[in-house]
Amino acid sequence: MKSTRLAIFLQDGSPEKIRTAASILASAAALDWEITAIFMGSALRKLVEGRLDEGLRSDEAGASGLIQSARSFGRTSILACTADARSTGHSREQILKHVDDILAMPTILLRIEGAATKLFI
Repeated sequence: MKSTRLAIFLQDGSPEKIRTAASILASAAALDWEITAIFMGSALRKLVEGRLDEGLRSDEAGASGLIQSARSFGRTSILACTADARSTGHSREQILKHVDDILAMPTILLRIEGAATKLFI
Protein backbone atom coordinates (compact mmCIF):
# COMPACT_ATOMS: atom_id res chain seq x y z
CA MET A 1 0.00 0.00 0.00
CA LYS A 2 1.27 3.45 -0.90
CA SER A 3 2.35 5.66 1.99
CA THR A 4 0.04 8.55 2.74
CA ARG A 5 2.66 10.58 4.55
CA LEU A 6 3.67 14.08 3.52
CA ALA A 7 6.69 16.05 4.65
CA ILE A 8 6.83 19.67 3.62
CA PHE A 9 9.74 21.99 4.30
CA LEU A 10 8.68 25.62 4.20
CA GLN A 11 11.55 28.08 4.20
CA ASP A 12 10.50 30.93 1.93
CA GLY A 13 8.28 33.51 3.60
CA SER A 14 6.81 34.91 0.38
CA PRO A 15 3.00 35.13 0.46
CA GLU A 16 2.59 32.91 -2.60
CA LYS A 17 4.79 30.12 -1.25
CA ILE A 18 3.27 30.22 2.23
CA ARG A 19 -0.23 30.13 0.72
CA THR A 20 0.71 27.26 -1.63
CA ALA A 21 2.19 25.22 1.21
CA ALA A 22 -0.85 25.89 3.42
CA SER A 23 -3.18 24.79 0.63
CA ILE A 24 -1.22 21.55 0.17
CA LEU A 25 -1.31 20.93 3.95
CA ALA A 26 -5.09 21.42 4.10
CA SER A 27 -5.65 19.19 1.06
CA ALA A 28 -3.48 16.38 2.42
CA ALA A 29 -5.18 16.62 5.81
CA ALA A 30 -8.59 16.33 4.14
CA LEU A 31 -7.32 13.12 2.54
CA ASP A 32 -6.39 11.86 6.03
CA TRP A 33 -2.66 11.87 5.33
CA GLU A 34 -0.09 12.04 8.09
CA ILE A 35 1.66 15.39 7.67
CA THR A 36 4.89 16.83 9.02
CA ALA A 37 5.43 20.50 8.20
CA ILE A 38 8.86 21.90 8.95
CA PHE A 39 9.02 25.69 9.20
CA MET A 40 12.38 27.32 8.65
CA GLY A 41 13.86 30.70 7.76
CA SER A 42 11.51 33.58 6.99
CA ALA A 43 8.50 31.23 6.96
CA LEU A 44 9.17 30.32 10.60
CA ARG A 45 9.62 33.97 11.51
CA LYS A 46 6.26 34.84 9.91
CA LEU A 47 4.55 31.92 11.67
CA VAL A 48 5.83 33.00 15.08
CA GLU A 49 4.99 36.65 14.46
CA GLY A 50 1.46 35.86 13.24
CA ARG A 51 2.16 37.23 9.76
CA LEU A 52 1.37 34.21 7.55
CA ASP A 53 -1.46 36.02 5.78
CA GLU A 54 0.57 39.15 5.11
CA GLY A 55 0.58 40.10 1.45
CA LEU A 56 -2.34 37.89 0.39
CA ARG A 57 -5.23 39.28 -1.61
CA SER A 58 -8.44 39.78 0.33
CA ASP A 59 -10.25 37.21 -1.84
CA GLU A 60 -7.74 34.44 -1.02
CA ALA A 61 -8.19 32.01 1.83
CA GLY A 62 -5.66 32.87 4.52
CA ALA A 63 -2.67 30.60 4.99
CA SER A 64 -3.12 30.65 8.75
CA GLY A 65 -6.71 29.41 8.40
CA LEU A 66 -5.67 26.63 6.03
CA ILE A 67 -2.94 25.49 8.44
CA GLN A 68 -5.39 25.62 11.34
CA SER A 69 -7.80 23.51 9.27
CA ALA A 70 -5.07 20.96 8.53
CA ARG A 71 -4.21 20.73 12.22
CA SER A 72 -7.87 20.21 13.14
CA PHE A 73 -7.82 16.81 11.41
CA GLY A 74 -5.34 15.62 14.05
CA ARG A 75 -2.62 14.18 11.84
CA THR A 76 -0.57 17.31 11.18
CA SER A 77 2.61 18.05 13.09
CA ILE A 78 4.26 21.46 12.81
CA LEU A 79 7.99 21.52 13.57
CA ALA A 80 10.73 24.13 13.67
CA CYS A 81 14.37 23.46 12.93
CA THR A 82 16.58 24.27 15.92
CA ALA A 83 19.07 26.37 13.96
CA ASP A 84 16.34 28.42 12.31
CA ALA A 85 14.48 28.82 15.60
CA ARG A 86 17.58 30.40 17.14
CA SER A 87 17.92 32.83 14.25
CA THR A 88 14.37 34.22 14.60
CA GLY A 89 15.28 36.24 17.68
CA HIS A 90 12.29 34.78 19.53
CA SER A 91 12.45 32.70 22.69
CA ARG A 92 11.94 28.95 22.62
CA GLU A 93 8.76 29.42 24.66
CA GLN A 94 7.36 31.92 22.15
CA ILE A 95 8.12 29.61 19.20
CA LEU A 96 6.56 26.61 20.97
CA LYS A 97 3.25 28.51 21.08
CA HIS A 98 3.13 28.04 17.28
CA VAL A 99 4.81 24.68 16.66
CA ASP A 100 4.58 21.22 18.17
CA ASP A 101 8.32 20.90 18.68
CA ILE A 102 11.72 22.37 17.87
CA LEU A 103 14.09 19.69 16.64
CA ALA A 104 17.57 19.38 15.14
CA MET A 105 17.56 18.63 11.42
CA PRO A 106 18.92 15.05 11.81
CA THR A 107 15.99 14.27 14.13
CA ILE A 108 13.54 15.84 11.68
CA LEU A 109 14.98 13.75 8.84
CA LEU A 110 14.58 10.58 10.90
CA ARG A 111 11.00 11.54 11.72
CA ILE A 112 10.01 11.98 8.07
CA GLU A 113 11.80 8.86 6.86
CA GLY A 114 9.38 6.85 4.76
CA ALA A 115 7.19 9.78 3.74
CA ALA A 116 6.14 9.14 0.17
CA THR A 117 5.90 12.83 -0.65
CA LYS A 118 8.58 15.31 0.40
CA LEU A 119 8.32 18.92 -0.74
CA PHE A 120 10.65 21.86 -0.26
CA ILE A 121 8.97 25.23 -0.72
